[in-house]
Amino acid sequence: MEQIRLAVGELEQGNDEACISTLQTLLLQPRLSLFWRIHALALLAHSEDGWLEAKNYQIQAEMLWRLSRRLLARGVDDEFDRTLQINRGFLDQIAVMMVNEMPDELKGSQEEAETEIQQGSDGDNDSSDGDEGPGEGFDNGLSNESEDSCGERGDEDEFDHEGDEQEVEILEIRHG
Repeated sequence: MEQIRLAVGELEQGNDEACISTLQTLLLQPRLSLFWRIHALALLAHSEDGWLEAKNYQIQAEMLWRLSRRLLARGVDDEFDRTLQINRGFLDQIAVMMVNEMPDELKGSQEEAETEIQQGSDGDNDSSDGDEGPGEGFDNGLSNESEDSCGERGDEDEFDHEGDEQEVEILEIRHG
């Protein structure tokens, strides 16, 4: 998707504000597929300077991923499973980044919140199946997948797998 490539280029050039603006504009598109919406939110988490703002984007991306995973049972649609696997790897990278960059003053409250959530949960963990972790050699969530197979929305199907097979180039995100 061209807007994602543009945003990554802006991020790599150190132009975080332009990256954020491009991604926020992209998210305003109501027909944006779940794959690209999750990816844009994760990129926003990556590019946002404020930790709490970045965490907000990360949480939104995680929620969409979990809803997407519940849309179809694993194994029903291999292409759908693969697109979720791509985003899972990217989200896992963002989660590690967020933990590493968490301000010290928030670490205690974060641990308390996680404990409270675990105690209040009924044991239903969306990502406990094991095959949803990052793929080998995963870099940033954009791999050699066609735009259609990555969930570019068709008129009648959120994950339209029919269409041309344009390759999406691998884009590296450098965080530093």
